[in-house]
Amino acid sequence: MVNTWDILCKELKAYGINVLNENLCSCKENGKEIKMSLSSKIYKLKQNHYKNVKLIKQLFFEIYKLLNSKNVNSKVLDYRIENIFISSVVDLLNFIKLLSIVDKGYEDFISKYKISTLIRGLLDKDYNEINSNCVDNLINYKISLDWVYRKICRIEYVASLLIFLRLGKSKIDKIIMKEARGIQGPRSNLDLPMEERVFAWDEVAGETYGREKDKRNQQRYLMGLDTYHRSGRVGEGYYWREMRNEPFSWSNRFTDSPYAQLKPGTWR
Repeated sequence: MVNTWDILCKELKAYGINVLNENLCSCKENGKEIKMSLSSKIYKLKQNHYKNVKLIKQLFFEIYKLLNSKNVNSKVLDYRIENIFISSVVDLLNFIKLLSIVDKGYEDFISKYKISTLIRGLLDKDYNEINSNCVDNLINYKISLDWVYRKICRIEYVASLLIFLRLGKSKIDKIIMKEARGIQGPRSNLDLPMEERVFAWDEVAGETYGREKDKRNQQRYLMGLDTYHRSGRVGEGYYWREMRNEPFSWSNRFTDSPYAQLKPGTWR
């Protein structure tokens, strides 16, 4: 079974970081393979994170200037562009709510310029009143914000793996990884490495040995066959005797009848 350290190293390798030891890693920068410590790589990732955060604020400030600009000559746009624009406005409002939850700094910046109010005001306008320049640029800004935020999430994830890796191989290997062996479904275990999805037959051979024989020897399969192949006896197949379905005497109908009846002289 692959240990936790190897799983972390394989995950970081998928993001272009080769872990050499507990303190050293290598990655490509400007097309060249460079070795650096884990702390230096984490520091560079944090710098990149701050640059992208500033870029998000810059994009929101450009949206603020766009929505406050004077109208220009409008033109008739395709209905598909109209649907994309409406979806972009709604997604921007949801994106602002997400940023307000993630970081207080985003919320202060957005509320300072009242960006959320300006974007929500677009939904109260008729589509023909919005200039085409605003429609085209707002869609592009929405795509750019999604891309930058995706980069921020990726940087934070890789940085968290490197911070966890600094604990050392001996400590990390003691951490028990949960195996999703019991999860079933068409999309189960897709986020696990190949070693976690499969297991050796020797691990379950003791549990499954003799199970088929135990199934065949269950009472529901053998009941009624105890006299099978015996001369003068008929006991073929499974037979359950239900006394309520047997013939009964009319004189004993109150006790033997399959239908519940009141005895003479009794009342409810």
